[in-house]
Amino acid sequence: MENSETFLLHKIFNYKTNGLETLGHLHAKHFDDLAKVILQYAEKTVMEVIDRINKGEPVNMNGTIITLNKN
Repeated sequence: MENSETFLLHKIFNYKTNGLETLGHLHAKHFDDLAKVILQYAEKTVMEVIDRINKGEPVNMNGTIITLNKN
């Protein structure tokens, strides 16, 4: 899995082609905090998905349904 700082850097560097135009105006002082927020969000989301799957709930991830099949 890609590091949150690397992920954010790729989004900033490619801001002209990925539709995220305001990222090109970020100051370096924002970068560390934004990377931390991305990491916190990812960790929270992963834990929520795992909890829901373990409870037997289907999880819709951008049109792909993830479920735990118990035979």
